[in-house]
Amino acid sequence: MSQVEMFIRLEDDIKQAEKATGMIAQGEGPFKKQKEISVDYESQVRQGINVVFKELIYKFLARIRDKPYFRKPEPIGGDPQRSWKCSYHDEKGHKMENCRALKVFLDQLVREGHLKEFVDEEKT
Repeated sequence: MSQVEMFIRLEDDIKQAEKATGMIAQGEGPFKKQKEISVDYESQVRQGINVVFKELIYKFLARIRDKPYFRKPEPIGGDPQRSWKCSYHDEKGHKMENCRALKVFLDQLVREGHLKEFVDEEKT
């Protein structure tokens, strides 16, 4: 994979994460500034997501899909030739373990208190 392709995928991941957290990128909203938007996402990426769940993510992801707080992500147009499939996006192109949008979304749900039953408090 060339560096250009890697950069494009990174940009797509950032856009997807911004949509998952409810933020709008510059040019998509009339009154949003890029600096305000990127600060929150960049701070989340720097801090990392430090939550330990009691069970595997793909198992409880299937159980929370029908909950009112679950937002279906925008399709990112993955590569159908790849064998990797992201259960969050429900399309081929990347592994669920590498999905930044899913990690940010789960972190947001934990902070809002929606995933209390799945968080292992002793290890977190």
